Amino acid sequence: MTISIRKTGHPTMKSSPSRALSTVAYGLVFLVPVFITVIIGLVPLKNFPTNDVSVPPFNLLQRANVTEYALRSASFPSLFYLFLSLPPPSGPLHGEYLAEILDAGSLAANVLGWIGFTPFFPGAWIGKSFVEATDEKDGWGYNVFRWFGARLDRRFKMHTCITTSVWDGRPSFQLQYAGETHLLGRLRMRDEVREIQPGLYLGMGTFGYSEAKRRGDPLPFLLRGPYQAPVPGAVRESFWPKAG
Repeated sequence: MTISIRKTGHPTMKSSPSRALSTVAYGLVFLVPVFITVIIGLVPLKNFPTNDVSVPPFNLLQRANVTEYALRSASFPSLFYLFLSLPPPSGPLHGEYLAEILDAGSLAANVLGWIGFTPFFPGAWIGKSFVEATDEKDGWGYNVFRWFGARLDRRFKMHTCITTSVWDGRPSFQLQYAGETHLLGRLRMRDEVREIQPGLYLGMGTFGYSEAKRRGDPLPFLLRGPYQAPVPGAVRESFWPKAG
C-alpha cells in the first residue's frame, strides 16, 4: 500500500493492485466451495433407487466381518444396503469420533465430498462429536474440522435422537441440522447413523431443499471411536474460522 499527497497536502491511502487481487483471491477460496455446495443442494447427484429396500442382486457386505478397511473400498450400493441391514447404536454415543467420507456413488457426489470439506472452508472434516441426552436436555453434537492440517475447529451444531429412518422405517440415530442458522442448517442437512459393531458406525448424510433430494442422494461416511470426551465449550457458531 502506498501513500500519495494531493495538492491540498492531506495524505490519502491508495490500494495497490496486488492487494486488491489478493483480497479477491482470498474471497474466492472461501466462497466458491460454499456457492457450489448450495447449488448442488438443488441438483440430484446420482440415479440410484434409494426407495427400493428389497435385497439387491449382488453380494452384500456382511456385518460380522466388516472392517473400516472394507468400508473404504466398498461401492456405494454395497454401503447403502449394508446400512439398511444394520441396527441403531446399541448404547448412547458420547464423545468425539473420527470420521471418513466413503464412496458416494457418482463422480459428482464424490467431487462434492471433496469440495464441501476442503482445507479452505470449513476445513478438512475429521470427525463428529455427541453429547448424550439427559433428563434436562436433549442430545446434541457438532462436527470437527482440521484447518490446513493444524488447528482443530469445532462447529455446525446438530440435534440428535433415535427415530425412524427415511429409507426403511427402522430405527436410526438421527442428526438433525434443520433449524440451526449455520450453513448446514440452511442446507437442511440430516444424517443417520447405524452400528456395525461397538466403536464402528456407518452413516448416511443428506442435504437439499426437498425431501426427494435428501432421500435420493445419501453420502456415506464411517465413524470410529470415541477417542476423547466431547468439548462442548469449544463449539462456535460464527462463519469464519477462529484466528490464532
